[in-house]
Amino acid sequence: MHLNRYYTFTFPNDIANFCRKNLNDIKKYEVLMYYWIPDIDFKFPTSGKRNLKFQHSWLRSFVWLVYSAAEDGAYCRYCISFGSNYVGKEGHQNINVLVQTAFRDWKKALEKFREHQTKKYHLDAMEDGQNFKLIYENRKNDVISKIDKGRKMQLLENRQKLIPIIRAVLLCGRQGLPLRGHRDQGSLSLKMPEENDGNFRALLRYALDSAGKQITTNIVQRVNRSGCFSAIADESTDVSGIEQFSICVRFIDKIDDEYIIREDFLCFIPVEDVTGKGLANTLLTKMKDIGINLVNMRGQGYDRARAMSGKFNGCAAKVRELYPEAIYVHCANHNSNLAITHACKISSIRNCIGTIKEVVNLFRLSNKAGLVLKDKIKASCPSANQTRLLKFCETRWVEHLDSLSRSYLDENNLKTDRIKPHVLLSSIQTPQFIIALTVVKPIFIIMKNLSIFLQKEDSDLSLCIDYANNVYDEINEMHRDSELKFKDLFVAAKEMAEKMSINLVPPRNIGVQKNRDNYEGSPEAYFRRSIFLPFLDHLSMQLKTRFIDHRELLSKIQNILPIKCSELNTKEISETVNTFAKEWPNDIKGSTDDFIAEMTMWRRHCLNMSKDKRPKTFIDTLNTCDSTLYQPIHRFLQIGATLPVSVATSERSFSCLRRLKTYLRNKTGEERLNGLMLLNLYRDVEVTYDEIINIMAKVPRRLDLIL
Repeated sequence: MHLNRYYTFTFPNDIANFCRKNLNDIKKYEVLMYYWIPDIDFKFPTSGKRNLKFQHSWLRSFVWLVYSAAEDGAYCRYCISFGSNYVGKEGHQNINVLVQTAFRDWKKALEKFREHQTKKYHLDAMEDGQNFKLIYENRKNDVISKIDKGRKMQLLENRQKLIPIIRAVLLCGRQGLPLRGHRDQGSLSLKMPEENDGNFRALLRYALDSAGKQITTNIVQRVNRSGCFSAIADESTDVSGIEQFSICVRFIDKIDDEYIIREDFLCFIPVEDVTGKGLANTLLTKMKDIGINLVNMRGQGYDRARAMSGKFNGCAAKVRELYPEAIYVHCANHNSNLAITHACKISSIRNCIGTIKEVVNLFRLSNKAGLVLKDKIKASCPSANQTRLLKFCETRWVEHLDSLSRSYLDENNLKTDRIKPHVLLSSIQTPQFIIALTVVKPIFIIMKNLSIFLQKEDSDLSLCIDYANNVYDEINEMHRDSELKFKDLFVAAKEMAEKMSINLVPPRNIGVQKNRDNYEGSPEAYFRRSIFLPFLDHLSMQLKTRFIDHRELLSKIQNILPIKCSELNTKEISETVNTFAKEWPNDIKGSTDDFIAEMTMWRRHCLNMSKDKRPKTFIDTLNTCDSTLYQPIHRFLQIGATLPVSVATSERSFSCLRRLKTYLRNKTGEERLNGLMLLNLYRDVEVTYDEIINIMAKVPRRLDLIL
């Protein structure tokens, strides 16, 4: 029973889920078009003394045949949907095997299958199924429409009436314009109402939902066609206080014979259960419902919140219980942010950042102070375009760099009749503040380049690891050459201090000191030892912990790249293959020895490339790899390119959410919200009027739309 539940969840379109039930038209269409098919690597269970099992070739020989993993048996999908339970002259013969119960007698399989496809009830079910498919897809009229020409004319007229309405809705959706008015209730009238009662409110729900479904179907088809994807998710609270769970996918798409990386938004889901188990169930259920084949999931990308990344009860752990090949990759951008956050806990750095944040808030919130600042900036730099301080980013510390770069510190700027400016002025006129500001800026510049790279949709995991290693090495080199590096920084700090008439002297030493550092020597030596070196130590340790120590698996994935593979020895090749076999056993064709031989030949191929032409990224290597000669290599290159780097795509969806769901439109429903989101985000996906109407026609309604 437990195994049946597992297969039901893992293969949601297993034919056993539709047996012995009264199916509506939607379910019948799913049985015909979206039934689960075992891939070529699926291992069928054996039974009996002879260890017989179901064969893949039977599915090709009998088009009506379908296999159930949940029941390890065979069914006829046409007889399940369109057959009768009783056949014969007076309906006295009960049909059972292949319709009501699974067929498992593999010894007599071919004999039974040939016999079944000659039965009259099977032939009738096949014909009914083909006609149903044509009618459901609006490619064939039903009997009533063929007989009643007047009804057909009415259907065409109904569809034509919807086109201008859909056109207006699509325009609003693409532009992110509101679709509701101040009042939405009451009957429609041809007269102009005194108050705005909404744009096409009678058909709004259907048009947006149908347009969204058309875009979602397009994305899902490409994801399933790729055969490999990673799930990316994040959560945020919208303006109405609803916890929105953003689900995105990262996959490889092929356009004009070239592979590209795509990260696409799928939908928002409101969640109440924000535990790891609850989020995992929400994620898997929604992706299953929209038609994504979860068996192809090879990666997960979330932030480091406990509900998402908890080792035992986090969302990632719960997903891996069902899909062990979907390895969890922590958002690298979040790692970078946390590394800086912890490094900035040094008192001098922390106080400096906090003071500048308060200065920025003062100038942004006070119109008087803002005008004074604007005049000062225009006087000192007439060509300046930026005359207002940028707000501090609460989630990405490296974004503070822009605020630090534009901080205009002048005594006259802060002199007003209030107490707070004088307090801030006293804070920024200290040697510790000036030294901390001078130290932080070059480090933030280095980290910001990494942050910008990690936010790209097509960012590559191998380049991410290399860049993180380079940043780590650069910080360590600054530490080794601290005297020389800090000498230049101290000169810059002295120039800033002279403009403010401040003398850079360390605080006095006392016998016993618990709250600040006691160092002997010159002011330069004191500030180097008390601020510069501790900051580099903390940052280096955080980078090592968050990027270096936990990247063993990801480093092994890099070994498949030509620039890395060409340098491997026999032992390293074997270790790489064993790592792949442990994490993704179903993606290895044949034995590990066969794969080691493939890797050896791939290494030889990489050595034959000139060094300057060896690709450095997964996607570049994928476009040069011959999938027929190096099939397993090609597969793992695809997995490497698919593994997520950051959750920036989910975070960008929240930016779009804030544009569409404002305090004036905080009652927007989830279907409407997702339809607007998809229309607004995917302007390149063609949405046709006829296809929208076809989707609307599948739902029974009083306005007949089925041709």
